[in-house]
Amino acid sequence: MRIAKRCAGRCAMISEKDCNSAPARIDGSENFLRTRTRSSGPPEPEATDTEPQWLSRSARKRQAEALQRLGVELSRLTAAQLLQLPMPQELHSALLEAQRLRSRAALARQRQYIGRLMRTVDAEPLERALAAFRRSGGAKMPR
Repeated sequence: MRIAKRCAGRCAMISEKDCNSAPARIDGSENFLRTRTRSSGPPEPEATDTEPQWLSRSARKRQAEALQRLGVELSRLTAAQLLQLPMPQELHSALLEAQRLRSRAALARQRQYIGRLMRTVDAEPLERALAAFRRSGGAKMPR
């Protein structure tokens, strides 16, 4: 039996049973309608530290931009200082390449590339080392 009925301000095809019941069949077919029901069960468990939490697109972009800025700050270190940092060889060579480039467009592309590489690296040790270099006055001035 097919009945169109307003239920709690939401328009949906539901059976004559109340809204909290299981989704109704339409004309005996195997297709089920999805209706929003009020859950009377236990609340969903909160995410723990071991489970990855869902991040919005904006939050992911903010994290990526922060890592890219960290990479740009790392590119201002000298070659000797970069050797002291725990990082993959590919990131190290990308940072040295960024120091060599002078074209504005080429630097922009290199910064994007460094940001992409930074997303695969643990940034915390690099941030600590960069802070230590700043305290000692060893970082170069920004270009």
